[in-house]
Amino acid sequence: MEREEILLPPGVELTDIEVDVGSAPEEALPEPPSEAEPTKIECMQQASETRSEDPPPAPAGADARKKEFSEAELAKKKRELNRRRKERAKRAKKTKKLAQGPLPGTNAGPSTSGGLTVGVGRGRGLLSTWPRPPHPVECSSIGRGRGITPKMLEEALGESPRPLRAFDAHFHPDRIKIRKGKTELQGQPLHPVEVVGGVWNFCDPVRYSAPGFLDRVFDELPEGYAVAVGIHPKQAYGLKRYYLEALRSALADPRVRGLSELGLDWSTDDSEWGAQEQLFEQLLGLSTGRVLVLHLRGANGSRPGNEPIPRAVHKLARDAIRRRCPAAQRIHLHCFMGSPDIVDEWTSAFRYAYFGVTGSASYYNGANAKLKRLGIRSIPGNRLLIETDAPYLPVRPRHGWQTEAFIGDVGQVVASIRGVPLPEFLDQTTINARELYCLK
Repeated sequence: MEREEILLPPGVELTDIEVDVGSAPEEALPEPPSEAEPTKIECMQQASETRSEDPPPAPAGADARKKEFSEAELAKKKRELNRRRKERAKRAKKTKKLAQGPLPGTNAGPSTSGGLTVGVGRGRGLLSTWPRPPHPVECSSIGRGRGITPKMLEEALGESPRPLRAFDAHFHPDRIKIRKGKTELQGQPLHPVEVVGGVWNFCDPVRYSAPGFLDRVFDELPEGYAVAVGIHPKQAYGLKRYYLEALRSALADPRVRGLSELGLDWSTDDSEWGAQEQLFEQLLGLSTGRVLVLHLRGANGSRPGNEPIPRAVHKLARDAIRRRCPAAQRIHLHCFMGSPDIVDEWTSAFRYAYFGVTGSASYYNGANAKLKRLGIRSIPGNRLLIETDAPYLPVRPRHGWQTEAFIGDVGQVVASIRGVPLPEFLDQTTINARELYCLK
């Protein structure tokens, strides 16, 4: 870099020039840090050293207590989970027993608010194609009960709804008394009703052959009830003549309205079928215009005579009655589980043929379930009866025995299959039963 020359005026030397540079401001020097306040670097070093140090040792037994606490919590959670699973399984089992499927080609199905629910769990399996019934119904304890309850109706109308009334067309009071104290009743009805009538059936001649038995029965019989006596077909093989005479004597009483449990039961060994047919023919001669309460059942399993629908048994009984009785004979087909063609055959042969349906309709299964439901739907409305057959055939099987008080549950099952309101259905079946047994 070249040095720049300075030009001075003539006669002036560089040494003669005085420059006043003034006093430069002194820069403020940082104060030394005090011992009480550590510097930022020292703080960072201390923090690093603190992190690098090992944590303080845990007190003795802490790990054991922590492990013990975890195991206790885990066991408690497992118990709670198992309890919830059992509750769900119980609800699912109860609901599944009441579940009813829709009939093909129809919109009829279980009530979405007051009766049966479809599927399992909390009743979420309802199909949208099944319409909500337009009438007030009793809410079931299963599901969420979205229907109109009696309490809701009472608040809306300012009055209590009329209690439901029903007629149990077939049950066994003597066998109900035997069950009491020995086995457990299945709880309370899901659809409680006022039982305004029924038919007391006695089919054990060893009981009604006792002196004064029928007199005691009629002394206890409430108003609006009828009595039927007979011999069950399973007792035909080896039947003592004394019991047949006892039945003849009982049927001589004009207060007896029906000949009970007359029929054929091929669920027994086929060697007994001949004795059943002979007894059937003998008892037809004793009917003398009384209601014939028929017990017709086909064979079980793969045995000879087994059919999904016991047409052979129905035909054999129908032909025998046609030979012995007039077309105006009053007939009660007890625990009917037939198809529409069997319904047509009976109604064509006997204009006063009535069909009783039990709680077994709630658990129809297998290949013939659809046909049996169609058979129930094909029964004329003025020829349909409902019956508990108590203490047998409960709506909720394997939940103990039942009484005639559960007739409302049977009515709900059959009404849902036919797609009619429960109150209207109970009124009609009560009228039918009173007409058949000539009751007021």
